Amino acid sequence: MARHGASCRLPMDAARGFGVTSSGNVMVILVTARRHMAAATLTTSSSVSVEVGRDGEGFMGGKSEGMAVDGFVGMDDLARLEDEQRRLASLTPPPWHPEPGPVVCGGVFVAFARGQEGPGRTGDRALVGAVATRDTTELARVVIEGGAGAPYQPGYLAAREGAMIEDALRALVATGVQPDVILVDATGRDHARRAGLALHVGAVLDVPTVGVTHRPLLASGPEPEDVVGATSELQLDGVIVGRWLRVHEGVRPLAVHSAWRTDDRTAVVVVSRVTGEARTPEPLRLARTVARVTRAELEGR
Repeated sequence: MARHGASCRLPMDAARGFGVTSSGNVMVILVTARRHMAAATLTTSSSVSVEVGRDGEGFMGGKSEGMAVDGFVGMDDLARLEDEQRRLASLTPPPWHPEPGPVVCGGVFVAFARGQEGPGRTGDRALVGAVATRDTTELARVVIEGGAGAPYQPGYLAAREGAMIEDALRALVATGVQPDVILVDATGRDHARRAGLALHVGAVLDVPTVGVTHRPLLASGPEPEDVVGATSELQLDGVIVGRWLRVHEGVRPLAVHSAWRTDDRTAVVVVSRVTGEARTPEPLRLARTVARVTRAELEGR
């Protein structure tokens, strides 16, 4: 387990599955991994040791041709950011579908300081939790400290949270656990320019992503019947961009969103596999919990 405040430089070989350059120094607050493999040591300035697994070689091993995404565009040039969102929405990367059997799924959650009001500002500090599970069994977790890239503005969440999420997911991969797909607490194609944060994260990291939210952003559709597994379409301008998914009877359904390399049906399959007793899928629930618990511990010091 990492000591609080360990400054960790992520190894390039551990991050190569994302297909983009390492983000450099990341303040890692917590690293734990539970696998049946031998222990390995991360290359860090403070010698952090974790138990990691070595299953697989990465998400894709490099960028798909014509799919290059340099990173997250800031809000200092909104026209450029909107153009990038439209460009991402127009891309057609190869679709991804989970193989039969367990799926290794990542989840990421950003927790800003308690009591923050309004849209916030550039540099707002946050704890970002990232967790990987095999179906509903936890494999690894990390928490990093980061700063917001911009104030919050609807439609531009990637500018505020994207870089922090990227750093947290790189830290997760540096434990040796490489998810097949990532769940993001945001929309995908349910967005004014059809490229919400969930899609943007997947494009930057070149990894399949699914958005999961409590309600749609712009899309609409009737809720499904009160039966576990029931779904109904969420449409935006006549196009299916996600689905309502009933994960438990008597509980409001989740909105699951197609994002990078995933469609609405794949989103349903993934979220169904990794949802346990809680309404929130386990990777996201655990990422939210570890981020908030770590925040409380640090604020209480």
